[in-house]
Amino acid sequence: MNGQQFLQKLSGFPFDSFEYYFSQIADSLCLGEAMGAGDLRRLSEAALLARLCNIAFNGSGDSYEDIKPEREFNRIRLEQKFMVSMARLRDCAGWNSLSRFQRETAARFFLEVSVAEDHLAPES
Repeated sequence: MNGQQFLQKLSGFPFDSFEYYFSQIADSLCLGEAMGAGDLRRLSEAALLARLCNIAFNGSGDSYEDIKPEREFNRIRLEQKFMVSMARLRDCAGWNSLSRFQRETAARFFLEVSVAEDHLAPES
């Protein structure tokens, strides 16, 4: 399966799914033409882990109560999985063959992880 076929398959998922969102953005950046299915799979895995990290670090809503201290071990493991996934992505030929614009735009849409200032642990 080539990259375009991979994105076409993902575009068949429901409109509100991660897979559909990923396929639409990746297609608009012409990533299916530049990357093979395996490399796009690596990117989608890293993108999903980034999304899960953002939820874990910031909660699913506007409430700080969503962030429970007893879930810290799970957050650490998720962050470690994301970092391993990013290393795999950076090593793949398809990612490295992208133009600077494609790579930076894909990273901005898919790979940014941040912690909202109001969710940072208080300084002691």
